Amino acid sequence: MGLVDGKVCLVTGGASNPGLGHAIAHKLASEGGIVIVTDVDGEGAERTAAEITAQGGQAQAWAQDVTDEALWDQTFDRIRAEHGKIDALINNAGIAVLKTLPELTLADYNRQLLVNMTSVFLGTQKAVALMRETGVKGSIINMSSVAALVGVPACSAYAAAKGGVIG
Repeated sequence: MGLVDGKVCLVTGGASNPGLGHAIAHKLASEGGIVIVTDVDGEGAERTAAEITAQGGQAQAWAQDVTDEALWDQTFDRIRAEHGKIDALINNAGIAVLKTLPELTLADYNRQLLVNMTSVFLGTQKAVALMRETGVKGSIINMSSVAALVGVPACSAYAAAKGGVIG
């Protein structure tokens, strides 16, 4: 019996291999979870899900831009329709634009805040709503980074966003 047998687990940012989301998705599946892998790279998410199913796990892959609230609504509408609940959300999606402050554009800065921090708010909000609706006492894991705690060269926006996740 696995630690998350039959639990519906959404992992954002699960396409990159190697990557934390990819590893988390595999681990949850190996522990009996029903894993939904999302990523802006839909083909990469499909590869992760295919690896999991080839190893006997249960996984689905959906393309998702975590910065788009309407896509979060679609994701949770689909979870509700196909699974009836969510037990775990792992807000893992993230990007780092490695530029020094003079090189960093406002667009670079804003994109990192959207992907690394705003997406966590959106996902958490939608997951809590579905958990309350269905009476699930689930888990939400919001990934941050040591960059939020210590200075990292060329990572000011990334560090600020990850610090925002910590709160």
